[in-house]
Amino acid sequence: MLDIINKKFFKGKVVLVSGGNGQLGKDISKMYKKLGCIVYSLDLKIINRTNNKGINQIKLDISQIEQCKKIIKYIYKKEKKIDILINNAGASIFSHFRKRSVDQLDLVYNVNLKGTINMIIALDSFIKKNNKNKVDIINIGSIYGSSVPDFNMYKKGDRFNSEIYGATKAGIIQITRYFAKILSDKHIFCNCISPGGIKSNNKQSSPFQKRYIKNLIVKRMANTSDILFGIYYLSHPKNNYITGQNLIIDGGLSLK
Repeated sequence: MLDIINKKFFKGKVVLVSGGNGQLGKDISKMYKKLGCIVYSLDLKIINRTNNKGINQIKLDISQIEQCKKIIKYIYKKEKKIDILINNAGASIFSHFRKRSVDQLDLVYNVNLKGTINMIIALDSFIKKNNKNKVDIINIGSIYGSSVPDFNMYKKGDRFNSEIYGATKAGIIQITRYFAKILSDKHIFCNCISPGGIKSNNKQSSPFQKRYIKNLIVKRMANTSDILFGIYYLSHPKNNYITGQNLIIDGGLSLK
């Protein structure tokens, strides 16, 4: 994908990626690094990877607002700016709602919704009202923030999509609109990406993938590169007109 991208527009941009060690997060971090950005991968777990050279890894619990403020203050003081924030960190649970515990509800809410809000609030505190340089916030939502799963896809042993996951992702879509409007005076652009299913052989059985693909117009599950192109597009320095939007990247699932 990167061979069709002009890197000059991103060179020297400071990028923060929450959930930077997840399946999508690590590829987001690598993309921005290849584009010549200064990348900070923020995650609860720091993983040593030889191909992470040049990516700054920082341990962060985004559910804790004071931690978010402390880390963003550290990065802002060091780099003198923050250009792009990717709110990618996410959590889910897969038990049936009738067996849902309060702790499980809190986990998903604290990471997906509260954590996203915390990061935006922390970033906002360091962007001046007379800011002239565009700042991009890209929130990672989900197709299930705007639609309900086809429950016939799930069989015994599959990772059953939860009501709290969809509820928090719907919240992310809404706060994207909210912050796009209220932070516009600081030249902050806020958009959302809502992916459909991303292929993961270690988390999804082959039979589940086949059932899922039957619901798609594009007859394959997404690769992370499909999602990366949407993130690149919305965070491009030349994007000076798209804000408050939710870009659905789902292979046509939502059209069924």
